[in-house]
Amino acid sequence: MKQVSLKLVFLFSLLMSTGFSELVYAQKSKPQATGDKLAMEFMQHLVDRDYVSADKMVDMKAYGTKVAKGVFDEESQQRAFLSGFLPSIRKSPFTQKVFATSEAEELSYVYLGTNLKAQPIIRMDYASGGHEYVKLILRKTIKGELRIVDFGFASTGALSSTGTANATKYIIKPSESILKRLLGGVEPDQGLVDKFKKVAEYRLKGDHINGYEVIESFPEALKNQKELILTSILFASGFDESLYRQKLSKFAELYGDDPLHAFMLIDHYFFQQDWGSAIDAVEMSKKEWADDAALNVILVGIQLESGLVDEAISSSEYARTLEPDSEMVYWSGFSAYLSAKKFEDAVEMLDILKNNFNYDFSNEEFLQAPENYYLVQSKAFKTWAK
Repeated sequence: MKQVSLKLVFLFSLLMSTGFSELVYAQKSKPQATGDKLAMEFMQHLVDRDYVSADKMVDMKAYGTKVAKGVFDEESQQRAFLSGFLPSIRKSPFTQKVFATSEAEELSYVYLGTNLKAQPIIRMDYASGGHEYVKLILRKTIKGELRIVDFGFASTGALSSTGTANATKYIIKPSESILKRLLGGVEPDQGLVDKFKKVAEYRLKGDHINGYEVIESFPEALKNQKELILTSILFASGFDESLYRQKLSKFAELYGDDPLHAFMLIDHYFFQQDWGSAIDAVEMSKKEWADDAALNVILVGIQLESGLVDEAISSSEYARTLEPDSEMVYWSGFSAYLSAKKFEDAVEMLDILKNNFNYDFSNEEFLQAPENYYLVQSKAFKTWAK
């Protein structure tokens, strides 16, 4: 593959994918409008790994045009780029690259409805912990059909078309001879292209250490670009918490002023024990993405760490009204009540977890945990445990 447009498949899967595989469908609400219906149908295709059907819901030309405009100023260059880009992304399922899969981790989807901007929001819950939010940017075609024209990910704080355009600019350099021949084409820096391909391969394999090392081998100015720092954060989180914290800190230093990165920086503020900024980041994330159970559960944890126990109880109770069928809201409530020494309420959470989610609280690990000492000694727990 000699054209830069053909390299974008690798870059896209590297920079903008979620990178996990086993999918379990979880629906929050029934579709109420055309956008809801489209979003839920699209999500079901992802769950089924039916990427061919998912691709049919995406306006590829509209997406490619956004990428082209992000790379080139001249219309002639945009058209030349688009003529190579569209055939290249159609050679294999486009959405499979967006939601790239490895065999790393089980994942479930929840449709959350639309945000304040009327954009459909999908939440991705990782079995090992953590969440990702995806917004679908919709537009009607000239035939009046509603299609997806872009994707936004909370972890990047940007539209995927923007990330693809930025990634393209990182690996290309102008060439007069090619510009004349292709009306604005470009010549790839093959060494960088090969490194990008290696990082993509390592990400799909779940090889965090080697992927991180390749990114670290990039020139300083390149590896400090937003998309690459975000990718290195992903890699570091898989094998070294100290490196993960360092990269988060670097990201905050370079890009922390942008409110669109609030979700990504919640962990950073938590590690820094900057509770006020962490709470603000959660509240900004709610406005941009969704006021859902997951973000409120995160808020509970921050409030408990900062000593705001009453507020944590209120947040946990609110989270349960949002997603009463979710296991995490009861663990969150248990933690809040335990901190307040409201043992009867804490036991109620345990009872729900036992009956609805098959937990066993008679094991020694739970009974002897230091944080549960006063609970286990309480009248409420002893009565319940009989």
